[in-house]
Amino acid sequence: MLKTTPPEVLRFLIMNNKPNKHIIFDTGFGLLSLVDEYDRLERVYYGVDEKTKGMKDHMKTYELSQPHLVSKKMPHQIPYRHLATLVQIEENWLDLKKILIRTEQIPEKLDEKNERLLKQRVEHVKYWVKKYAPNSVKFEVKKKLPGVSLSEKQKDFLRTLKDLLKSEPWKPENIHSAIYNAVEKTNLKADEGFKTLYQILLSQNKGPRAGYFLSNLEKDFVLKRIKEALENTSLKKNNK
Repeated sequence: MLKTTPPEVLRFLIMNNKPNKHIIFDTGFGLLSLVDEYDRLERVYYGVDEKTKGMKDHMKTYELSQPHLVSKKMPHQIPYRHLATLVQIEENWLDLKKILIRTEQIPEKLDEKNERLLKQRVEHVKYWVKKYAPNSVKFEVKKKLPGVSLSEKQKDFLRTLKDLLKSEPWKPENIHSAIYNAVEKTNLKADEGFKTLYQILLSQNKGPRAGYFLSNLEKDFVLKRIKEALENTSLKKNNK
């Protein structure tokens, strides 16, 4: 349990339940929800989020959940769900840290305590992905273009998207908008557009939320992969 869950979150699971209540430890999506719940309480404790009805008693729960003294400042948070995506892009901490800095999710100079806590959480997430994550969460960014066949419409979509992305800031919301603009301009169904991107990057039909996912990859890498897909993939025989 401690390899999968940050110690403060595991303590929170125990402290947040009545002593006579049977606790179910869900190692699947339930674990993600548990960490989300803990992070939400932490933001309320430090005044970042507003309290909701009945949360007064939970303030003590947060304090009792800490393995050490309660920090005077709120620890730097990166959602567990998001880290589950990042650790599948870069396993090495230093490379993953570069992504977080480039995408402005952490400051360039992170203090020692926050870095230690974040690095610890990364290790927990890596173990969870390897041992317990549902298959729908798992993916692998292919180093080389997978062998895929694309329709002419899919290629039109990629051409349009490539042109749009060149001038867009490499932010999740900008990438998300560019994808929808590209599918509209090429009269392609949205799910087919997303499927096309997952096919050329992951060799699968589904994947993590596209805007956030692509923003964590290098922009040059994504544009190069689209270019390779346009130049090297075969054309589907039955274009519709």
